Amino acid sequence: MIYNQMILFLMMTLLSGFTESAYATSQDQLKKADVQLQRAIKEAEVSLGPHQPGSGWTKRHMQAVTDMLEGNEGPDFQKNDSALKEEEKGLLPLLNQIQKDLKSANSPHEIDQALDGTLFFIQQAVEQAKMSVAAKSIDETHSHARLAAGMLAAALGLGHTESPVTGNLEFVLRHIK
Repeated sequence: MIYNQMILFLMMTLLSGFTESAYATSQDQLKKADVQLQRAIKEAEVSLGPHQPGSGWTKRHMQAVTDMLEGNEGPDFQKNDSALKEEEKGLLPLLNQIQKDLKSANSPHEIDQALDGTLFFIQQAVEQAKMSVAAKSIDETHSHARLAAGMLAAALGLGHTESPVTGNLEFVLRHIK
């Protein structure tokens, strides 16, 4: 009987250590994801800031956004000086790995829900950025760039909410400790 209790105690200790370790690793990765998302938002903002006439400026920066989000193994990756840093693999692959790790550590449903929302908005931002790059008119280029920027802001989420639906990455950052 005592032997069984000792085995159970040892297993629970190992499992709780794994969960804490998975959470600690995920927390470090989440900080990296936050930095990458903030950079992508800035890149999207720059794409719509004051620039030279035409749509080339916006398209170049929207391609950089696509590169930052999909990573160098993404289907639309084009090496761009202002895009992905060498040590980064892209925000979508990073967040997918974080979500997988947290699921395996039995994270709360709200964390998974917030990451689902974050990933959804980032995927939509990629689509809008790609449409901006492919657009035929300045108005269409800028419209899609605005939508991409808005989707990135939505992926970051509202910092003050306690809802995983509108909190997205901000919610996860606050709740993974």
